[in-house]
Amino acid sequence: MTWRGERFQVWVTNPETVQQILDLQQGKSDAAIPSGRILRAPGEGAHNVRWSWHLDPEDIQMSEFTVEVCDATPSFVESEMDYFVDTVQRYRPWSAKPLGIQDHRWPRAASRRLTPCKHGREAS
Repeated sequence: MTWRGERFQVWVTNPETVQQILDLQQGKSDAAIPSGRILRAPGEGAHNVRWSWHLDPEDIQMSEFTVEVCDATPSFVESEMDYFVDTVQRYRPWSAKPLGIQDHRWPRAASRRLTPCKHGREAS
C-alpha cells in the first residue's frame, strides 16, 4: 500500500477480506481502504518491516470510506504509536492505494504473485 508517498504492507488471513481484495483487483469493488486493528511490531514474518507496527492479519477489512480519526500517514502512526495502539486502536488510511497482490494461498500461490488491479488500481 502507498499513502502520500509512504509504503506499508498488510498481510491478510481473513478469507472474507481476501475475497474483498480479489474483488477490488477484478474491478468488482471500490473498497480500497484497509481497515484493521493496529499492533506493535512489524508483524509475523516481518511483513511490515519498515515500521514497528502492523495491522492484525485476521482483523483487516476493506472499506470504501472510513472515519477521520483513524487516518494518518505510516510515519505519523510510527511517531504516535502509543496513541494509535492504545487509544485509536485501528488504522484506516483514507488515501491508501494498493500496489499489488501477492497471493500466498496454497496451491494458487505458484500461479499468482504480483497482480495489478483493474481501473488503474493495484491491491496488496
